[in-house]
Amino acid sequence: MSKGLAPGEIVSGILVDGLDGTPYVPASLIYDVESGVRVEVPYLHSPIADQFAQCASWFTGNSLPGNLLLLSPEGPISLFECRPSGHRFALPSGAAVGKIRPAYAVMKERDGDLHSPFAVECFESEIDGALEWSRMTAISTVHGVDENGRLNSFLMEVKSPDVVSWEQGNATMELHFDWSTSAPKGNFAVTERVVLRSSFGEGMPPEDHLREHRKVASLLAMCFGYPVVARRYRVRDSRFTERSLDGTSMGNPFVDVVVNRAHRDSLQPKPKREDLQLPFSDLQEIKAAGLKQWSDNYDKWARFILPSVSALGRRGAVIENIVVNSCMGLEAAGSIFGFTDGEEVTRQSNGRETVSTYIFRCIVKSEVDIQGISTCAAGLARALANNYNTIKHYDRGQFPDATQTHLLGIISLIISRAISVGLARASAFSKVALDEVRSSMAELDLYINDAGSFVPQPK
Repeated sequence: MSKGLAPGEIVSGILVDGLDGTPYVPASLIYDVESGVRVEVPYLHSPIADQFAQCASWFTGNSLPGNLLLLSPEGPISLFECRPSGHRFALPSGAAVGKIRPAYAVMKERDGDLHSPFAVECFESEIDGALEWSRMTAISTVHGVDENGRLNSFLMEVKSPDVVSWEQGNATMELHFDWSTSAPKGNFAVTERVVLRSSFGEGMPPEDHLREHRKVASLLAMCFGYPVVARRYRVRDSRFTERSLDGTSMGNPFVDVVVNRAHRDSLQPKPKREDLQLPFSDLQEIKAAGLKQWSDNYDKWARFILPSVSALGRRGAVIENIVVNSCMGLEAAGSIFGFTDGEEVTRQSNGRETVSTYIFRCIVKSEVDIQGISTCAAGLARALANNYNTIKHYDRGQFPDATQTHLLGIISLIISRAISVGLARASAFSKVALDEVRSSMAELDLYINDAGSFVPQPK
């Protein structure tokens, strides 16, 4: 297929299993909005229907091949890592339909052995906010004026900025700046996009590529304070070849692929323009060196990063869940940071560390300005720890005050985001976000004292 699949689309064709002597069978590929891509295969469930014997065994005998090929008028679709997903049949007719769920659906036929493991040399994703985060553009303009200062010429040049590349474990990661033109209703328009590409020097399973892409997406989410997802995936490999009618190879283009486990991401609401205006940091500050530093830190800090990113993704969730996720991450980060000057006041009388101790370390290391929010870092740490522990432990009585929980959830995420930016060798621009918290607390006449309690604002 020359284009990707869209949710709700149905493609009918002939299913090929690549085995000698096996009859081809009709099938329909359905891109369901809720469950992703599946293939439905009609057949006869009957001992006398020899032509369907092999097909029936896919669903009743656990003999479904891992890879299949759908030949359709729209073009071939390669289906990888397939598994049966149920079947149904009617008696006495034996009319049956079996369901297959592939892990990946690639909009092209692959050369060579159909049944060899699915691996690709290059993997590409389009992540929300990547263009805004890059703070780069392919467009430059020159204006000319006459002797009276009036505009008399306008020149626009569109040229892709240089690729940003860095090493991320065994992968080479690249940010590519791409653009296209169109002429809607007689106007000239330039559409820019930024894509993330990974390569390992050899074909690797898509999951290995996806793992590296998620690391970059996590950093963008922490910079924006908003959940970001990949809207489109493409692959390039020497076995996905573009050919002319006479079979001549025309190269290896990027080909759209549906990643079934991630299909629901594309259904999430796209960030609004205002959601992407004030990141805590961007590519201009972090640069390739910071991206490498982030990836080098990722595995060690995963127990901090993953809960924090998850908290950002809980838009509209119960506010207590946000506190639990973000403070869980802060606990982990505080453990990694180790001893921090001034933390003694947060420890138990016997010197043992507390949750307040771990969060105190994070507040200090994040360098967030808590003026107008709390008297000191220790007080804010106690407030966060008390709220977090009260939510977690059933023997603490009722849930904390909802307004306080809401404010502490916002504060804990700001601290987490500032720490994340620091892991990428950058300074977090958290002033605007903190000013909003200060303004809210002033309007509510709330302030956190050194004991971690909410009290009226100091006069």
